[in-house]
Formats: sequence, C-alpha cells, structure tokens
Amino acid sequence: GLLNHFGKQSSCDNIEISPVLLKKGTTRLALFGLGAIRDERLHKTFVNKRVKMLRPREQPDDWFNLFVIHQNRAKHGVTNYIPESFLDEFLDLVVWGHEHECLIDPEWSKSSKPFYISQPGSSVATSLSEGESRQKHVGLLQIHEKSFRMTKLPLQTVRQFIHDDISLLQSGLEPVQDDMIRNYLT
Repeated sequence: GLLNHFGKQSSCDNIEISPVLLKKGTTRLALFGLGAIRDERLHKTFVNKRVKMLRPREQPDDWFNLFVIHQNRAKHGVTNYIPESFLDEFLDLVVWGHEHECLIDPEWSKSSKPFYISQPGSSVATSLSEGESRQKHVGLLQIHEKSFRMTKLPLQTVRQFIHDDISLLQSGLEPVQDDMIRNYLT
C-alpha cells in the first residue's frame, strides 16, 4: 500500500514518464518521478526532445502536477545539469533532489516556466561547504485541488557542522609558530 520507488527508466534515449495518479476528495495529484540518470546523457535526451511526460487523460488541467527529479540543478558544466527551462510548463511544483543545500521554501522558477521549485537538500551534512552548514529541514506538503502549502520542519538531530572563516593574519601569530597556530585553530 505504500509507494516505495518510482521514476525508474529502462531507456536513457527515449524517456516517457507516467504519473502515479492519486485522488482524495476533490484533490487530484499526478505524481511524476525521474530517477537519477547521468546528467550529460539526460541533458542530451532533453535537447533531442525525447523526454515526454504523459498527462492524465481525464480532465488533465484539474490535476496538481508534482515532479520529483534527482539530478544536478546547479550548472557544473555545459551539459552536467538539467536546466529548469527543460521541464514542462504544465507542472505546478518540482521537488529537486540530488543537490545538498537545503532550499526547501518553494520558489518561483528562474526560467520562464510557470512552476515552483523546492530543493529539500540532504538531511545530513555531507561536504565541507557553507551551504551544508545551514539548518536542515524536511517539508510537510499539503495539496488541495490546485493549491499547495509547504510547512518547513527543522531537523533536530542533524550532525552539527559549523562553517566559519578564520584569519591567521588577525591572530597576531607568526607563520613559524606551528604549535601555536595549531592550538589557535583548535
């Protein structure tokens, strides 16, 4: 009865994404998912117009369309990410996985596409970067018909991680005082 895994594709060259359709009262949710595919390969598939999202046949405009994607959102190279502009305009909300920084508050797409994006980020600090040192959250998503609300819930048991800049120049220590510098940094 629980949804465990969805979004797996058997081909990287021609992708059709069928939604999981859920109904409760007057709310209809079309849940689209795409598991991780090598970014360069998926980028090429999008460019070649070989990614198709299948919409519900029954009243397609009455569904809340949620897309869960696990790919690079940040540009790491010419084709080593998926631009927001590649995604379909009928989407209402995109939940973007893979990126580690917690940007869970839904924000309007920076492309010309009319949808919101939430990037929950990693639930634990996984690298020594400033973005990973911020408070981690999960989101409680509530959907009613074509409207949604994301309630931000801070995680309380995340491994502590502090990011700070230290200037040895301002410490007054000399560069040859290895033990004193080590103690200062500690």
